[in-house]
Amino acid sequence: MATALLTAVSADRLLAWCEERAPRLSAASVVADGALELLGRRAGVEGGLLLIDHPDGLVAIQPSMETLAVRPLLVFWAAWLALVLAHDHRRAFAVAAVGLATTLIVGMIRYVVLVFAYLEHDEILTESAGRGALELFGAGWITTIFLIAAGLAVDRAAVIFQRGRAPGESSPAQRPWLALAATCLLGWAAGLGSVFIPPGPDRAGRILIDDRFCGVWEPTARRLDAEWYGDFATYSFTSLAEWLGKWFSVDVNTSREYTDVLLMNYDVLILKTPETRIPDPEVEAIERFVQRGGGLLLVGDHTNLLGMGAHLNALSARHGIRFLYDSVSEGKTGGFVVYEGARLGRGVGSLHVNRLEFMTSCSLELSGVAESVLVVEGCRREPHDYAGSSFFGRRGPYPDLRHGRTVLAATARVGHGRIAAFTDSTVWSSFAVFSHDREKLAMDLVRMLNRAPSRFEGLASATALAAALAATALAVWLAGRGLAAPALALGLSGFWLGVVAADALHRSTYALPAPNAPTPEAAFLWDGGACAFPPVLGSPESLPAERSFDTLLVSVQRLGLVPRVAHEYDSLLGPDTRVVFVVAPVRPPPERILGQLKSFVQAGGALVVVDDMGIGRDGSAGDFLRPFEITVEYHASGEGSSQTPPHVHLGGGMKPLAVPDPKTALASALRGRGRVVYLSDARSFSRRGLGHCFAHPWKAARERYEMIYVLLRDVLALAPLDRRSYGIL
Repeated sequence: MATALLTAVSADRLLAWCEERAPRLSAASVVADGALELLGRRAGVEGGLLLIDHPDGLVAIQPSMETLAVRPLLVFWAAWLALVLAHDHRRAFAVAAVGLATTLIVGMIRYVVLVFAYLEHDEILTESAGRGALELFGAGWITTIFLIAAGLAVDRAAVIFQRGRAPGESSPAQRPWLALAATCLLGWAAGLGSVFIPPGPDRAGRILIDDRFCGVWEPTARRLDAEWYGDFATYSFTSLAEWLGKWFSVDVNTSREYTDVLLMNYDVLILKTPETRIPDPEVEAIERFVQRGGGLLLVGDHTNLLGMGAHLNALSARHGIRFLYDSVSEGKTGGFVVYEGARLGRGVGSLHVNRLEFMTSCSLELSGVAESVLVVEGCRREPHDYAGSSFFGRRGPYPDLRHGRTVLAATARVGHGRIAAFTDSTVWSSFAVFSHDREKLAMDLVRMLNRAPSRFEGLASATALAAALAATALAVWLAGRGLAAPALALGLSGFWLGVVAADALHRSTYALPAPNAPTPEAAFLWDGGACAFPPVLGSPESLPAERSFDTLLVSVQRLGLVPRVAHEYDSLLGPDTRVVFVVAPVRPPPERILGQLKSFVQAGGALVVVDDMGIGRDGSAGDFLRPFEITVEYHASGEGSSQTPPHVHLGGGMKPLAVPDPKTALASALRGRGRVVYLSDARSFSRRGLGHCFAHPWKAARERYEMIYVLLRDVLALAPLDRRSYGIL
């Protein structure tokens, strides 16, 4: 059973790699067309699509690995074959072929049955009813039924095929332990060599970010500060550029043409969201830059917006990476796509990314030597529409759209250099970049592109191939001696042990470096508070504006601080944390957390408790202040009304500070080398009180912004005096 499980996991990894390349499965449409005609349905095939006449209109169905259940069926066949070999190795290839053919026939029967069942639904092209009908193709219980049927069918086919043949020889008494050990060792070498990327030397880390071709989209040159507001103040790459400038030498190109002379001064070029076509001479100069050893990071967005995908494809398509003109969403709900980092076998380009939420991505099509960096299962890919708003096309459960495993970031070796492609510029915008490991993805990709190729890179790949071939040959020899099962089990066990070793080497070799300049961090506690820090785009409508503090989160970036949301108490304090915001606390924190906060403040940190006067004494602001011998008493707090001015009395040496808003109390006290701050009326600093981070603040909102700036810059002295972390060309 362990052998079958190892085989299934290994087969799934290989099939996932195949699915990333979106193979054309047009033959399934031809077979389904014939079957439907026999069942009395009018159908046809055009361009690989199955076209069917339906009362709702002409329905086009795209056969894909997901709708055909190719992966579960072939994984089942691989596991079945491993069990067969464990009992009888005779005529293994013939038995495997019979089992494969039977499995594929059952798979086609499943597809035809599901197509017929899908067509029996009404309103299949509407959002709600259509989604339920389309989910038939991905329903696990249906696939399980057909897997059971496939198991019965392949077993029966194998029995018929083997009927009349003499029983196989029993295993020899003496097992060739040396050969079995060699199979395991060779499998280990194959796993290690196929995953591990030997690190080449780091280049100088000179990064150039393009601002010439993006127009007004995602600007970088103008720094996010306390004076510039509006859409493109936060809908920009300024915070990312400033953050990367703590590790690398970063410039932004606003005016100069890309020539060999200019590019020879840089190691990595970041070309993002180009609204205009890149001239051919500059395309060729960039191509030569990469061929000589440079790194090129291409950043796109959904639906070929403003021609971005077409302009980027001029640089990437020739190397096996093509930006598709679609928008990607979660397959069942149509919401944001979430990437979860794999436990094993992560690539260097996303090594430190554990969870990343996308917003407005397109997808990538891979070919040749291109490799995926980020892949998400169960996606819906909707087409572009140049007549629609922001080029978003029809949205809904259309069966002609591609669904399933989707590539959202990829890379390819080009000459002595490397290119990488990422499909969602929005998540690197200033309002979104410091959440869900998005800045870590940028760091991983830039570091990968900043490395010269290792002279051992080709040797590792050749060793992996040679070891895999040798292990296969040895396993075949052992199978002839009746040892197919242990050979397969040891070979695959060795392979996965090699993958584990490669992961360990990656994490030690490619560990995140220390910055060259301080990166002061502001941590916002979510756990235990009546607060939320929702995504700026796509915020749930059910979330009240007075509980949304996303604008407060972004405001600290205007002074050069890095915001971070601590979803749990245990993730509150980090090595770069300088100030902790506790917003609208309701639940008392654990005593150990209070002890950690006390030590943090006494060592020089700052704690800001933003109380909610609508909660008042029912909240837990006093619990956070207690370790510092600070008391808070509520008097006529308004009984939940935000219109009544707050009336609190603070003990423990808290000194009030003058503020322009009469509803807000601001006081602070020194504790050790740090400071504790109390700020009342949390709702004034919510999205309702500050407005959306894209908006120009009105007078009262601007005064509240200024209170935040005074607190961070003047009272706590946390704002960096010099934020010049990147230059302008």
